[in-house]
Amino acid sequence: MNGAGAPGAGAPGAGAVGGAPAAGGAPAVSEPVCDPADDHSTPDMFLPCDVSTALYVCRNCHTNPPVKGVNSSYVTYADIKANAAQIYGVIKSGTMPYPPYTMSAWQKATALKWLGKSGSCAIGAPKSCQ
Repeated sequence: MNGAGAPGAGAPGAGAVGGAPAAGGAPAVSEPVCDPADDHSTPDMFLPCDVSTALYVCRNCHTNPPVKGVNSSYVTYADIKANAAQIYGVIKSGTMPYPPYTMSAWQKATALKWLGKSGSCAIGAPKSCQ
């Protein structure tokens, strides 16, 4: 092999072939932007099960009522939808969660994909996971 070819060419998820992982070794996460017209969610909807699992770590502080000096609750779909753009920003930047809490690469990718860059992708689920 002579290594010729386009950088990054190859099948998605093919390891480090053609490019380096994002900072910290985590997989690169695209920044989805969704059309708000596609969102028919209502405040009484639920978090999708995978998203609820991914954001579970947030509820160490953002419970109802909030603890440890935070001022917002992230328990319900309505709580998270109202703060989706801000949540996206602090997860993407690594500002949250505060130590000793952490998010795995899967948790971050799942949360960021669902939230969307401006919070526009945060669409509710009609049924609870429970």
